[in-house]
Amino acid sequence: MLRAMYRTLNPDHIIQTIGRLHDRIQERFPGSGLSKVAAELQQISDEAVARAEWIPPDRLPLPF
Repeated sequence: MLRAMYRTLNPDHIIQTIGRLHDRIQERFPGSGLSKVAAELQQISDEAVARAEWIPPDRLPLPF
């Protein structure tokens, strides 16, 4: 069953990791293009999680 653990993604962990990355980049390079990319990545991940929660469970593909 250990294998299945690596085939799932925890959206909360992804959002937290991207948020920490954005904060670190913003702290070191405020207003830079890289900080803007990190902010965009954070927004995209938030939208992706919201979209994934919107999809009905019976429409998701079955795991391998």
